[in-house]
Amino acid sequence: MSTTDADIVDANSLDIDQFCADYLHRAQPVVIRNHVTSWPAFTHWDFNYLKSKVGDNVVHIRRHTNKHEYKVGKCYDIEQTTLAAYLDNVQMESAKAKGSYLAVQNIKQTFPQLENDVIIPKYVGKMHGGPFMWIAFRGHYEFCHFDPDDNFLAMIRGRKRVRLYGCKVKPLYPNPLGSKGRTIQSQVDCDNPDYQKFPLFKDSQCSEYILESGDMLFIPAFCWHQVTSLDTSISINMFYGDDGDCNFISKIM
Repeated sequence: MSTTDADIVDANSLDIDQFCADYLHRAQPVVIRNHVTSWPAFTHWDFNYLKSKVGDNVVHIRRHTNKHEYKVGKCYDIEQTTLAAYLDNVQMESAKAKGSYLAVQNIKQTFPQLENDVIIPKYVGKMHGGPFMWIAFRGHYEFCHFDPDDNFLAMIRGRKRVRLYGCKVKPLYPNPLGSKGRTIQSQVDCDNPDYQKFPLFKDSQCSEYILESGDMLFIPAFCWHQVTSLDTSISINMFYGDDGDCNFISKIM
C-alpha cells in the first residue's frame, strides 16, 4: 500500500470555478483552510456551550463502536439519550464513552437552535444532506466506507486522521451486507489489515490527512475513506453534488 500527500489550499485564494475545475470535477481531494474559522460554530462550540444550548435535545448514539464488528462495518446498536448525558460520559472518559459515537446527527432536525452556527461553503452546488454533527471520543475508529455524494468534513474541535483509498472497489472488499445507512462498508480493518484474507488491499493507494481544528476536507463521491479521531473531537459534514438536475449520471460514468 502506497501513501501520497494532500493538497492544502487557502479558501481566500480558492474561488468556486477553480475548486470545481481542479478538485470537484477531477474527484481530487483537498484540504481547505481559513473557511471554517469564520463559522460561529468554530468560535463557540465546546462541550459546555453545547450543553447549555442543546443539552436536553434527544440524540441517537451508536454503541459498541470499539468492537471488531463495528470496525469492519458489520453491525452496531443505537441508543437514545440526551446530548448532555452523552457529553458527560465523554468528559468522564467512562467505559461507555469509549464504545460510543454521536454520528450523523442532522443539525436542522436534532439541533435547530444551532442551525445558524454553520455556514454552508460557497463551493456547495446542490445540498443532498446535512449539515450533520459528529462527536467522537479520542481514538474512535470509523469503519472504512464510501458515500454516493460529494462530502465536506469540517473540524470544529480536535484532530482527525483521514485515509482516502480512491474509488477502486475490489482492493477494499466491500461487505456483501453492511451495517445501517446508505454507505458501502469495507471488510478491512485499515489499522490491522489481514493480508491473507484481503490480499488485494496491499495494492490500494492511500492519501493520508491530519485535519486540525478549522480544516475542511473535500472527499469526492465514491471515494473510500477511513476516519480516526486523534483527539476527542467535534466535526461537521455535509453531502452535496453539482448544480442541476441530471449531473449525477455523468459523475458515475
